[in-house]
Amino acid sequence: MRTSLLWLFPGLLLGLILLWLQGSYERMRVLQMQVSQLQRELDTFTPPQAASRPPVKPEALPQVYTWLVRQAEQQGLRLVRLEPQDAMARLVLEGGFASVFQFLKSMERPPFALWVERYSLIPTVQSAQELQLEILVGVEIQR
Repeated sequence: MRTSLLWLFPGLLLGLILLWLQGSYERMRVLQMQVSQLQRELDTFTPPQAASRPPVKPEALPQVYTWLVRQAEQQGLRLVRLEPQDAMARLVLEGGFASVFQFLKSMERPPFALWVERYSLIPTVQSAQELQLEILVGVEIQR
């Protein structure tokens, strides 16, 4: 009796594997459709700040970097590092929470076509009262 039922085990196992694969395939198809939809949205996305200001001429990029540094200094932040890139600028700043907040608020209405791509805040090693702000700023450059 036992040996006659043993032939069912491989078929049952194969059936379970096929069900699992079918479910995985369906989940993958749904994820691919979602990624395609997000890509279409991303292709048509214009950053809000960049849309409200004219693009920056390439020769005016030093003025943009100067403006960013002055905004930080006016808010009482220390510039640790400035790394200009093509259409981006990475700044590392240190200061108190209120200074960081005011700097980020000043980025809401810049005189140039720029936007905050991303930022991170971490407490500095020297003091728990101070924060280190690493911010990546995008600049729309006139072509």
